[in-house]
Amino acid sequence: MEPKSSRFLSVLGLSVALGLLAGPGLASAGHGDGFGNLLPHATYRIWNLNAAAPLFGYDANMTVSDPNGASLHVATAGAPFTNITVMENTFCSGLPCGVTYWNPATNVFKCYGYSSGSMTGVDVNVSAPLIAPPAGTAAPPTNGGNYGPGDTWLAKSGSFSTSSAPGFPLTVQFPVTNLFRSWGAGNMSSVAVDQSTGLIWVTDQNGFVGVFDPATNVLKRWNVGGLPRDIVPVPGTGLAYATVGPSAGAGDEIIEVDRTTDASRRWAVPAAYVGHPLTSLQGFFNAFHENPNGIALDSAARIWFAESISDEIGRLDPGTDTFAEYRKVGPTGANAIDEPQNVAASGAGASLQAFFSEGGGNATGIVTPAEAAGTAQEVITVVSPTAGPSPTTHTLTPFDHTHVPSEKAITPTVHPVDGIDGVPWTDPGPKTAANEVIPGVLRFPFPAGFFRAVGMTEVLIPNTVFGSLIGPAGSFPSPPTDEHVFELTSGAIIAQPEVGGRMNGGGSILGSKAQHGFQLHCNVSQPPNNLEVNFGQGDKFHLEVFSTVSCTDDPTIEERPPVAGFDTIAGSGMGRFNGVSGATIEFKFSDAGEPGKTDSASIKIVAGATTVLDIAGTLLTGNHQALPASDGDTPLNASTLPASEWMLTGSGYALVFPALDSSDPGTELCTVP
Repeated sequence: MEPKSSRFLSVLGLSVALGLLAGPGLASAGHGDGFGNLLPHATYRIWNLNAAAPLFGYDANMTVSDPNGASLHVATAGAPFTNITVMENTFCSGLPCGVTYWNPATNVFKCYGYSSGSMTGVDVNVSAPLIAPPAGTAAPPTNGGNYGPGDTWLAKSGSFSTSSAPGFPLTVQFPVTNLFRSWGAGNMSSVAVDQSTGLIWVTDQNGFVGVFDPATNVLKRWNVGGLPRDIVPVPGTGLAYATVGPSAGAGDEIIEVDRTTDASRRWAVPAAYVGHPLTSLQGFFNAFHENPNGIALDSAARIWFAESISDEIGRLDPGTDTFAEYRKVGPTGANAIDEPQNVAASGAGASLQAFFSEGGGNATGIVTPAEAAGTAQEVITVVSPTAGPSPTTHTLTPFDHTHVPSEKAITPTVHPVDGIDGVPWTDPGPKTAANEVIPGVLRFPFPAGFFRAVGMTEVLIPNTVFGSLIGPAGSFPSPPTDEHVFELTSGAIIAQPEVGGRMNGGGSILGSKAQHGFQLHCNVSQPPNNLEVNFGQGDKFHLEVFSTVSCTDDPTIEERPPVAGFDTIAGSGMGRFNGVSGATIEFKFSDAGEPGKTDSASIKIVAGATTVLDIAGTLLTGNHQALPASDGDTPLNASTLPASEWMLTGSGYALVFPALDSSDPGTELCTVP
């Protein structure tokens, strides 16, 4: 989510991630790093935003991905994947700051210049529930008059300005339209959508972190001091975590705020690591500050962050108050991490990776904790948190404005590169699938002539990440010629994207009294996966083992809203039938849009040699909803999963909750009119 690019400026970084590490089953023989170590390869595709008219400007900052093209600006039926980059200085449509939508498959770019100031943050609503605006605020032109999927949320420092309205640094652009809506909310440095609620989390460089509710136009904010840089919510919990950089004797902290209780906690980031000689200016700053910057959430609900001054990548486990910090400890100089800006995490278990951009090192890099654990590249510290402040609330007034975009096609240049390891491989000879050993920290430098990596995305396409470069410090040519966005692909990126998202739902099938309720992912290894079927005279099935799954898109069905990229989930598993394990189930659920009356289901349950249920048809009551892979679907630790989950159905709400029957400690379905 969002810091900018210079460790010496009170600017913020970007959000998200990059990735690079040799994956199992992929050969990665390399040249070398100058120290006799063989390295994996990668390929950059780089787009010059000013290669041809119209010029898009300079200072390409934060970048996020819209994997299913919910924003609808440059998505096509065959290539929906969209990236969104904010730019601090544009030449594309009148005002000097704005946002660019770009499609890496079609090379189509669309740029809006809508503001002045410094663009610092962007996030897109990909799956959050619809939110109606309050009375007196105009209904959005999309999502049935609601805020919802496809909305692009933007943050900027300084004041928003048009010819008629100053002071609006928080903005939303509605999908496919040229309409923007802004609120006066401070000196923003980042923005993040809670994909489980639709609430908007922000940081303000004047010392605040906050959460904005579009349903009320109310901003709740905590005065935490220092220089808040980036923020990430934990979906389904009410919690968010922010990085706070040093300012006026405060900062160098990770802040936790809870919108449900108003409580907050703060952890001091462990003492600085001097990654450069103290005789250098960089080493001098390293000795005094860490400057936590970009932030991200991993699949175990741990908090990753870049330390832009101490040149480390940090991770906080809030449940144990434990920090892990990752650094280069091999040959110094060109191999050392240099000014990491933004960070994100993808994958799980041994394939979990955290990706970071380097503003000073002109590289993208990756941490693989499974490989760094127990080595000098990983330092563990326990820090007890202290209590933080309570929030205040503020009602904001929206202002609508329309801007015309510039659009063009840009052909990328292609650049093969070798990785920089900095520590010896543990096995000799060329890298192969049989002998590959992944280093704990690996970096891929940009080719000569490309400067200051800032924006990075998580892994949403296998072996691939995207990002942006802000250009050389202190050099802003007119017209600019050095502003770029990029794609990095490598077999070294082993973190796997979530496949397809998930589907939630419940209800009954026409002609049957059987009730079903479920939350199922398009990846059997991605929890939680729950399925309950109640039928007959008290018969019930509870899924215990999720065996197979397939998510597909039927061209005759439209799941929107939201855009999920699939509309049908089919699979099989095993579970308890009336409390006895060993029964099998085959199922198929479809989402044909709202309100669910044309959704369909088929369920077959076999206990022993007897088929106890075999039904199929459209829903009589209830609703199925396909949801895309997103931050809102981040799997959490069992300790952080909610005890219950509400699901909207056609006749009311269905609640999946721990069973009251102690003989069947699974979940049951309760429909509330």
